[in-house]
Amino acid sequence: MQRVAFITYNQFDGSFKNGWHRRGERSVFLLQNTRGDEWAGDGAEIGDSSAQIRVRHEEIRILWIELLSVLLTIDHIVVYVGQRGSEMAIELTAKLPSDSVTFVLCACNSEDKAAFIRRAGHGSSRKVWCECGGHLTMENMFHRFLKHGVLE
Repeated sequence: MQRVAFITYNQFDGSFKNGWHRRGERSVFLLQNTRGDEWAGDGAEIGDSSAQIRVRHEEIRILWIELLSVLLTIDHIVVYVGQRGSEMAIELTAKLPSDSVTFVLCACNSEDKAAFIRRAGHGSSRKVWCECGGHLTMENMFHRFLKHGVLE
């Protein structure tokens, strides 16, 4: 695995812009919410109103369109699955092979997320549990892959 995409509706590392990042033979196509969490109002993860969930879905849709432009060159995708509004991200992975997707999930609504993942045909995909928002876990995975070539 040499080329990995990271996609999240949050921002996990403001020092890195969206797009390609390379280190040696390894490349990451980073797609994160470059507006950061300011749209959540208080620096916390965005809330649960239907309007806020629609904002998340739109953010994921926009990021996914960018991902589609490079998808054929990607070996693996790491997708953050947050408390609410990540259903679309899971659905968008449905056509990808299970072994090419890693889901990073917080424990909020874990049963619902697991059901969505199974329905998308990814019951056997790798799942990494994280803190709410996934900021630190996604950032650590991003840097670990660039430095060592592993997602663990």
